[in-house]
Order: sequence, then C-alpha cells, then structure tokens
Amino acid sequence: MISESPTMLFRALWILCLAVGEAVAGVTDPSLTINPSSPLAGQEVVATVAVTGCTLLPPAATVVRDGSTVRLELEIPDFCTPPDVVPQRAYSLGAFSQGQYVVELYYCSNPPPPLPRCSLVRSQAMVVRGTQHGVPALDARSASLLLLATLFLGVVHVWRRR
Repeated sequence: MISESPTMLFRALWILCLAVGEAVAGVTDPSLTINPSSPLAGQEVVATVAVTGCTLLPPAATVVRDGSTVRLELEIPDFCTPPDVVPQRAYSLGAFSQGQYVVELYYCSNPPPPLPRCSLVRSQAMVVRGTQHGVPALDARSASLLLLATLFLGVVHVWRRR
C-alpha cells in the first residue's frame, strides 16, 4: 500500500500538468480581426491581432500576397517579458481589388530543424466589394433651378384643377 502511494501521487501530478498545459495552450491562441470587415475595392485594410497570453507582438509585420491568399507573418521571440507585452496590434495589409481573399496569420521564429520557421495560427476569409458610386451632388445653382421648376409645375397643376 505504501509503495502505491508515490505512483498515485506521480499520476495525479501528471494529470494536473496535462490539464494546466491544455488550459495555457488555449489561452495563447491569437484572434484576428479585419477592419473594415467588408472593405470596398481600393480601401485600406488593417488586420488587428490580439493575444491574451504572454506573446510579444512585433511592431511591424511582413505581408506577402499570392493571388487570393494574404500572408501576415509576425516574428515572435522565444521569450516573454510581461512589461513588454502589448495585448493587441494593428498591421496594414494595403488596398485590394474586388474579390475573395483568405488572410492567414503566421507566427515565425527560429525553431530547431526539422520544424518549419513559420506556423499558421489563424486564418480568416475576406470579401472585397466593388466600388460604390453615389448619387452626384448638385451645386447651389442647379438645386435652386430644380426647386423653382418643381414649384412652377405644382402651381400649374393646382391652377388647372380649378
């Protein structure tokens, strides 16, 4: 009975370590937000990355476009110093033409071989709408002429009904 006690303690600690590891792994997952969420063609698009764990987001990112795929690469250091942690940063993706795109967020670092240098951590679809053409504005002179013409037609219509 005494010999089983250290084994049970070891198992309990092992299960606790696994549970804590799972909880921490779920917290450091970043969120990716595209602003504006439905941009117009030619409009500047910004991706906002937010983290809840101890991940140092760099002030700048590398943006790689390949057809309809947009890769946002962040150089993430292997260390974390809590005073330097910024919970979210915005990165410019540039302007896009009309179409459907996939924005992929990659964390890049210097892992030992054979691990890849960059790992995909989040992706999100983005639809860029065509430019919208508004109603042309009238200048003051044209608006005055339109108002006078409407009043004249209204007076003529009332006069004919009598």
